[in-house]
Amino acid sequence: MGAVRYTLRAPRQAEGAGEARYVEVALNVPQLETLTYRAPLPLAERLAPGLRVWVPLGGRKATGYVVSAPSGRLPAGLDPKSLKDIIEPLEDEPLLGPGLLGLTRWISSYYCCGWGEALRAALPGVPERKEQSRLRLTEAGRREAALEAAGLGLPGMEAAGSLRARLLVGLRKGPRSEDSLASSFGRGARAELERLVRAGLAERAVEEKQGAGAVKIRVARLASPPSPEEMEKLRKRAPRQAAVLEILSGAPEGKASLRGLESRLPNARAACAALAKRGQVALEDEVVPAGAPSAGEGEETQLPPPPALSPGQRDAFESVAADLRGGKFSVTLLHGVTGSGKTEVYLRLAEEAARAGKGSLILVPEIGLTPQFLGRVRARFGERIACMHSGYPERHRDQEWRRIWSGEAAVVVGTRSAVFAPVRNLGFIAVDEEHDPSYKQEEAPRYHARDTAVMRAQKLGVPIVLGSATPSVESYFNAKQGRYRLKELPARPGGRPLPGVRVVDLRREQGKDAKSPLLLSAGLAQAVRERLSKGEQSLLFLNRRGFSSILLCRDCGAAVECANCSAPLTFHRERGGRLRCHLCDADARPPERCPSCGSGRVGYFGLGTERVEEAARARFPGARLVRMDRDTVKKAGDYDRVLASVRRGEADILIGTQMVAKGHDFPKLTLVGVVLADVGLHLPDFRASERTFQILTQVAGRAGRADLAGEAVIQTFRPEHYAVACAQAHDYAAFYAREIAARERAGYPPFRRLARLRFEAKDEEAAVRAGEWSRRFLEKQGARGAGAEVELLGPAPAPLERVRGVWRRHMLLKARSSGRLGETVRALMGAFNQEKSLRSVQLVVDVDPQNLL
Repeated sequence: MGAVRYTLRAPRQAEGAGEARYVEVALNVPQLETLTYRAPLPLAERLAPGLRVWVPLGGRKATGYVVSAPSGRLPAGLDPKSLKDIIEPLEDEPLLGPGLLGLTRWISSYYCCGWGEALRAALPGVPERKEQSRLRLTEAGRREAALEAAGLGLPGMEAAGSLRARLLVGLRKGPRSEDSLASSFGRGARAELERLVRAGLAERAVEEKQGAGAVKIRVARLASPPSPEEMEKLRKRAPRQAAVLEILSGAPEGKASLRGLESRLPNARAACAALAKRGQVALEDEVVPAGAPSAGEGEETQLPPPPALSPGQRDAFESVAADLRGGKFSVTLLHGVTGSGKTEVYLRLAEEAARAGKGSLILVPEIGLTPQFLGRVRARFGERIACMHSGYPERHRDQEWRRIWSGEAAVVVGTRSAVFAPVRNLGFIAVDEEHDPSYKQEEAPRYHARDTAVMRAQKLGVPIVLGSATPSVESYFNAKQGRYRLKELPARPGGRPLPGVRVVDLRREQGKDAKSPLLLSAGLAQAVRERLSKGEQSLLFLNRRGFSSILLCRDCGAAVECANCSAPLTFHRERGGRLRCHLCDADARPPERCPSCGSGRVGYFGLGTERVEEAARARFPGARLVRMDRDTVKKAGDYDRVLASVRRGEADILIGTQMVAKGHDFPKLTLVGVVLADVGLHLPDFRASERTFQILTQVAGRAGRADLAGEAVIQTFRPEHYAVACAQAHDYAAFYAREIAARERAGYPPFRRLARLRFEAKDEEAAVRAGEWSRRFLEKQGARGAGAEVELLGPAPAPLERVRGVWRRHMLLKARSSGRLGETVRALMGAFNQEKSLRSVQLVVDVDPQNLL
């Protein structure tokens, strides 16, 4: 690949002291406007918009982003003596071109965030130089630490307890950040560290962090090839070890990544460890060269040749391809039922772009980025594909970004942050599962990747395709209004039918099954047995983790809640019988008595995937079960390994949450059972019905994806609800008609633009005061009740009123115009930040929120 020259430079003083130029620099500081810096000649000649620079900021140094060309004219109202000099550029040429600069400026304006925040988000994985304050021992501290390590601490020091001794010994290994020490040593560490500094035993030192080094993976290499006789004996004695040796014997250079081996052979790591002890295999760390696929993603994928396009696919392809060839912006909503071949349309359009010498960008939700999907793309484009995913290590993301920036990778597949991928000569964009809420960033900058992709396509003048079996109400509305082109794929290729859907009314099922009346109805249990008898697979879906979702007192009715959050603790039996908070991850031992009234009549209520697994094991003894949720998928490779085992037919029943609901093809999976469809139906969010319809339709679509017919069984207490009834009938149009009418009556998107304002503080009263102050300010700006140009709802306690010890109040702003909404929000932000009485409260602004909890 070509050289990518953005290696971080060592600090040095600004060059020259003669005539100066002035540049605007954006910094990654919340709600901060651009700052003007002085650039002495000849340093100014090296600066250009999009270049990163090292600048002084207050009493520290930080990475900034040049957003204007150097100018000899000083902005009005500024004293040149008050300006600071740029220290140095961080690379030789800009990492951000005019297109991405313009896109981030739009994000800053539309989503009401700092331009620097948006610019930092546009460089995912690229290491940022930072100043980091770390604590280190002084000479006196090193002497005292040595004494403490030997158990000979100085007299008078014992009063501080063992914490001081442990901190001193911990710092002997080298400087550490205060956050790291507090995390390792727990409560009281920060105060004790401050005492160590005052006592002259420790000191703070500022260091520069310049990013990560090379990516390494663990590989197994064939060290001593076995003889045929040895292999024959090994096949009988240790078949997995024999299988590993066979794979390595046929692999290039006789080696393979452990992750890749594990994806093909369960427990391959243990087999490799046994072989390494005997010297037949060597386990090594290997540096991954820039441009190499991640471990486990570069395995050869044997796929059949691309299928012939159906008439519907052909029509969609030709329409978008004409815009691609003509360099014309267009938005096409590709509404296709599950398994209708939307991905094939994206790939054909990417091939069309490649023939025209243009790049492509395909966005997928977090849960849709599977090795199966990547293998399919890689089979078409080879090593010209790059993958961007926030779950990868920073070093790997950096390397993928370099390949894209240099032009080596022309097809980019990635999750939300990939919307900023610096694809050379970008000619086509696709957003798969465009309705998925994971496209919305929940931390600043709170952009929506789908809408940002549409804006990027518009600015570049290229076509974009939004694909989904269950389009968002907003996107379908835009298509109906003629803003988007609508193309529909109403059937699966080859005439394969959609799965039949049965609905079980749980109100009539209660009491029929003494073992688990609300988990597996008689009809669902019988359907699972039929699949087991035929050697087919079943999926049991419940979008809730744990064993019991709530611990209640039978006398006073109080629930055992998290000490940090206003949410009940979930009982996880597999984790040593602990209660866990799914918001802050705190855990506790289940109480024997009610914390509120002292009663011993405490019971477990509700359900989760652990309980479903227990019920399934009791009902179907001998069946091979696999559970897939955040408790079983914890580290890199777990997700891929579980999916691979199911695809190989090594599981009879898959139990899981939403991570199994979409993006997967299991040829032998013919039954989907939704254990409880009502989990999200009654949440205080205007999108609750839409989300329920979408998840039911998507998970039902996992059944019968290949040649075998599929069926879905949905268990619910609300069979008459239109979200459930329309999912049963595979009738998106009927669902949309009901939902759009309800949105219009209530004045929610797409009929109004929406912004959520959240006031967060450690003190509840401070959050309440901030909400009331903001209400009064907004009313002075013209915000009123229903019918006003800007409608104001609240303030009120957020549904999740307390999270991680922080109290939360919120309010909603509605407006017909996004411009008017933005003006109102920015006016509030400016006044709020100037109000001294609100300094202890954080104002969180979320434009087009996807989550109202």
